[in-house]
This record gives sequence, C-alpha cells and structure tokens, in this order.
Amino acid sequence: MKYNVSPHRKLKTDIVQLVRLASEAAAEERDISLRSKSLDICCSTALRTGCDAERVCRRINEYSKNNGDCIIAYARAENGYVNMRLNDSHFESIVSSYVQPLSAGRPSRDADDETAVGYALIRLHSAMRGGNGTLSPTEQMRRSIWLAFAACDEDLTNAARVNAANEAAECFLRALADVGPSAKNTAGSAAKCGYKLLLHSLAALDKK
Repeated sequence: MKYNVSPHRKLKTDIVQLVRLASEAAAEERDISLRSKSLDICCSTALRTGCDAERVCRRINEYSKNNGDCIIAYARAENGYVNMRLNDSHFESIVSSYVQPLSAGRPSRDADDETAVGYALIRLHSAMRGGNGTLSPTEQMRRSIWLAFAACDEDLTNAARVNAANEAAECFLRALADVGPSAKNTAGSAAKCGYKLLLHSLAALDKK
C-alpha cells in the first residue's frame, strides 16, 4: 500500500472525523496523539473544549458497538483525556502496511547494550528467527509495536522522537522477557516488525 500522506497523519484525520461523528465533540488534528499512556490513541479535545470526556467515550463506544467497520474497539476516559484502542484488524493492517517496505538492515547508529534502544535492537534481531505468527503474540508486544510505530510519526520533534523510541525500546525489553516458550516460536513477525520500526525512528533522527 502506498500512502499519499503518512499513515500517522491519515489515522489522526480519521480519528478526528470519528470523534466528531460519534460524539459531536469539536475535535481537531492537534488534539490527537498516537502516544496514549494506556491505550493506542489519546485525544485532548475534552480538555481543550471543556466537554465531558466520559460522555465522549460513551458516545464513541456506542458508535463502535453499532458500526462493525469502526476502527476503534473502545474508548476510555482518563484524567480528562479520551483514550482509544484500535480494533485488532486495523492495528495489524496499518502497522503491516507501513512496515512492509522498510529495511531490516543494520542500524545507521551502532547498536550497543548500554542504551535501551541499542539493547532492544539486539534482542529483537535475535528474536526475529522465532518463526512467523501474529504481530501481537502478547499484549505487551502489541503495546511495544504501537509505541515504536508512534515513534515514527513525522510530526514529532527530535526530542519527542527520542523519548518515544526509548519508551518503545523499554517496552520491547519487558515484552521479550515476558514471552513464554510457546510464544517464542511465533514471535518472529512481531520482533521483525519492532526491529524495523525502531530502525526507522532512528533513521528519521539521522535525517534531521
């Protein structure tokens, strides 16, 4: 799949439209972050406009329940923010399409075990041999992949990208430590995906 705009920006646009349609809240693209602390997507529309985040979430959840093709599985309010989880099929689709053309070569910066990103790259490269399977053999791996995808967002500043890559790397290290023997045999696709995403986030830093 070839994007005319980045999938990150397209997703933000889609979420804005969804929030407006489902809840009538005056969402704007600047409200949308792909770095939710608990789910996938964070929306600050309620805080910006003063509307009720709980009500916005209820309306989104009702919309999701009644529309089988909704990209959001559910929404949850936390501290005035509307946090949303993508449905699993859209998560797999958007991440797979973005990752497929990315290189899985060696990092442009030397990977070492003294940094979270460097050590995560080493561990992920080793785990890539673990067969195929889903991009989310565990919930922690799914979370890690999403954070790494968010670290590739072209709208991030260098500082934000570094923070996002470090957060993703630390999550990957926890995920790899938690993968059980049976999951290790099918973690290859997830590990390769994570490896590519972390490399790409570093490459974006190198270009600036």
